[in-house]
Amino acid sequence: MAMNNSSLLPINHQITYGDIDWIYTKQWINSNPFDMPTSSKLSKIQSNRLKKSTFTYPTGNILQRNYPNLYPLGRIHCTECSIDEDTNAHIGLCPSHRQSITPPRRLRRGSSTGYYRSLMYPTRTTLDFIITPPHPSGFSCIF
Repeated sequence: MAMNNSSLLPINHQITYGDIDWIYTKQWINSNPFDMPTSSKLSKIQSNRLKKSTFTYPTGNILQRNYPNLYPLGRIHCTECSIDEDTNAHIGLCPSHRQSITPPRRLRRGSSTGYYRSLMYPTRTTLDFIITPPHPSGFSCIF
């Protein structure tokens, strides 16, 4: 099993045989549609991306399993399309969810170079720190 995480069972084969482009995946999860480097909206978007890509997004079947007294037995339909049962497997197939799991055009293969050139102050990640190059005014930030 991939990394001893049962939620990753649907993609165990892809993880084991290196079919996942981890650099591209990291770029997608960390891509920022806002002008500010941090915000509560960005945090929520990145959290949803992580949950959807690791099959841990709180869909109807997960909520029924974890809160049986709160969610009655039976099918809970997808909140986006209202057609199929709300499961993590459905998220990847649902056209309504597709926008939230499809990477932005600027991050699709072959176009990421232009994206990085367009950044005013490129950043690199070192462990858990984001280090930016010195600002023209001489001020440098380390978060």
